[in-house]
Amino acid sequence: MLSTIKEATNGINEDDVTFLIDPDDSKTITCYSCISSIFAEQSPIFNKLIKKYKKKQHKDEPLEIHLKYMTLNAFCFIRNTFYELNPTLTYQDVVDILYTSIKYAIKPIIRKCN
Repeated sequence: MLSTIKEATNGINEDDVTFLIDPDDSKTITCYSCISSIFAEQSPIFNKLIKKYKKKQHKDEPLEIHLKYMTLNAFCFIRNTFYELNPTLTYQDVVDILYTSIKYAIKPIIRKCN
């Protein structure tokens, strides 16, 4: 999948979105720079979110999307799956990953969790 996206974007793969992960709506936020097209391609929910935030984005302002109630482990697993890094699914994280995958309609990860 990643290679198909790189071909479609002529190999341009610069990070163009920052996801702000706030698992428990606390003051501790972790930021991850990512390639929005990879997330949009893999999830219809991420696709809608990215389009929504891009419409609100002011020119020359970085695209930031705040993801509340997502654990860091779930986000990292999803991101690593999208980037074809073959993350290991552990029994400690499967519930969070499955919940997030259902919430964001990521069918390949849902199947992996079942």
